Amino acid sequence: MNRYCNWQHHGYLSSTGECFDIGATVASALNRYIQTKDSFAGSDNPADTTAAIVGQLAGAYYGVSAIPHTWLSQLFMRAEIEELALGLFTHRYHPA
Repeated sequence: MNRYCNWQHHGYLSSTGECFDIGATVASALNRYIQTKDSFAGSDNPADTTAAIVGQLAGAYYGVSAIPHTWLSQLFMRAEIEELALGLFTHRYHPA
């Protein structure tokens, strides 16, 4: 998560050396992480966009192994989601 924050504030690994406009939602999510040091920090409202973005960044960083088994076991359409994720990860996803 610190790498994303360095990208936001210092252009870390950016092709231009600067952070381009990441939008208010991503900026808010990164700022929330900086404040709390909690990669999964967010609102108590599950529909909150900022919490969703923080969760997406944390998921990209920590991977599926960091998701509690109890959450995964209740995931609707888990097999389909995992198949799609693997296809995207390996660049084999081709929409029908």
